[in-house]
Amino acid sequence: MTTITKFGLLAAGALALGAAMLPASPSEAIELRPDGAYCLTSKPIFGGHPSVERVSGLSCAYTEEESADVGQQWSYQGGKLVNNNGNCLQEVDAIGGGYKLVVHECAPYRGQIFSLQGATIRTNSGGCIVFDGRSGTKAGVVVGECSGGGQVLNLPDDFGTGAGAQIKGYP
Repeated sequence: MTTITKFGLLAAGALALGAAMLPASPSEAIELRPDGAYCLTSKPIFGGHPSVERVSGLSCAYTEEESADVGQQWSYQGGKLVNNNGNCLQEVDAIGGGYKLVVHECAPYRGQIFSLQGATIRTNSGGCIVFDGRSGTKAGVVVGECSGGGQVLNLPDDFGTGAGAQIKGYP
């Protein structure tokens, strides 16, 4: 004769709930793209100013709609890189420690001016956007030297016309 305790019922319920929260198949889980690409991604800074977002590289393995939700859709408008929220990529001096990238409200600020040169995006300070370092589905994005690795990006052919797209990098 089998008896079921309250603990057994709770454990069975927890297992069923956990199974329901898992993706239905492994293909639904977000993973790194097979080609090794990471995408320039902007995310709001928790507890920070609402108009400032951090910039990083995350897996590009999202549908076009999902990539907009996670901040991976960018357009090039008048020398500015604008995300799908209407904010601009901006380089800022990290108090003498080198330049870093954030996303901020678009303004007439020279730190928001970028140029497309072949497969690189050059900053106003003379550096390039570089995908640097990786850990699983995440990569760092920094302002770095244009002669090193990680600065060659995969930009769509129509990106310079203002079309929105993912900016893919390979650290």
